[in-house]
Formats: sequence, C-alpha cells, structure tokens
Amino acid sequence: METLNKKRVYQIVSALIIFLDIILALIAYPHLPDRVPQHWNMAGEIDGWSSAFQGAFLMPAIMIVLFIMFFFLPKIDPKKKNYSLMDKTYWFLAMAMVIYFCLIHLGSLGIALGYLGDMPGSVTIGIGLLFIILGNYFGKIKPNYFVGIKTPWTLASEDVWNKTHRMAGPYWVGGGLAVAAGGFLPHPWSTIVTIGALSIAVVVPTAYSYLLYRKSNETAE
Repeated sequence: METLNKKRVYQIVSALIIFLDIILALIAYPHLPDRVPQHWNMAGEIDGWSSAFQGAFLMPAIMIVLFIMFFFLPKIDPKKKNYSLMDKTYWFLAMAMVIYFCLIHLGSLGIALGYLGDMPGSVTIGIGLLFIILGNYFGKIKPNYFVGIKTPWTLASEDVWNKTHRMAGPYWVGGGLAVAAGGFLPHPWSTIVTIGALSIAVVVPTAYSYLLYRKSNETAE
C-alpha cells in the first residue's frame, strides 16, 4: 500500500507541475517577443530559437506526451510484470524528468521576458543532476526495455541486469557530479568534462555487462 500511495503522489505531483507550467505559458505568451530561446549548446550558449507560440507551448506539449507515455510503456513492455516491483522508482524518475523539462521551459521563458540573463552551464548542471538521480535509483530498477542500461546482455539475464546496475550506479552518480561541476567551467573545458564523464558512465557499464554475460555463459558450459 505504501508503494501504491507514493506512486500516486508522484503521478499527481507530475500532473500538477505540467498544469502549472501550462498556466504560466498562457500568462507569458502575450508578452513574449517574436523569438524565444529554445536550445542551448554544450557551452551553455543559445543556438536555437523558436516563435513565441512554439516557445510557450512546445515544451508543455512534450511534457504531456511524456507523461502519457509513462502510463503506456509498461503495458507494451515484454517485461511488464517487473513494473509492479518498481512502481515507486519508475514514477519518481518520471517526476524527475517532468521537473527537469519544466525548469528548462521556465528558464527559456524567463530569458525571453528579460527576467533572467543567459544560463551558461545551467542545462549541463541539470543533466548532471539527472544522472545523479538515475544513478542513485539504478539498484531498484528491474529488467525492462525502457528504463536503465538496456544492452542485449542485461536484457538476456536478470543476474547480469542486477549486477550491471549495481555497478553502474556509482559511475552515474560520479559522472553526474562531474558534469554538474563542469557546468561551472568555461568553454571548452565544460564540454570536455561533460563528454568525458558521460562517455565513461555509459561505456564502462556497457562493457561490464558484456563481460559479465560472457563469463556467466562460460561458467554454465
């Protein structure tokens, strides 16, 4: 029952965040300039712009689609039975994604309206925080096709999945900390740190899952 309650709380909080973001977009839209910042490069510089309408409502639309997808994905996953074992974790991560996109959207509107200056490093710091959150919850993620380290070897063996995610958690937390710290560095060092940290966080667990799977097969033979 506790898991069910927390799951509902995360769903409700996510829905409320999306609703409030839409309200803020409706309020901001009449006051937006013709161009709204929409994309930032690795140096934290604006390198993409959109119309006022797109800047106000594209991100809320993306958040709505993501929120609906989080309900739908467990129904089509071949490993759907495992979602009941990680409901709380799954929906907490969904809520974290919604919060991240909402903050990016609010930052974009704030810059367009003149309330905020440029956000050098802010997007990078946000990505780092997401990696830290994911890394902390890796040990609780059960085998599935949509969340976690989904290599052919982790999906083929629950034991490989569990060991890989337990090993990968500290790498993702460490990588996230490095990326977040890199957000405070000047370009190009911020880009170098970000790419290096994320590469290690992805490549090492992937290679580990392969080696672990091969070793388990050799032992079985």
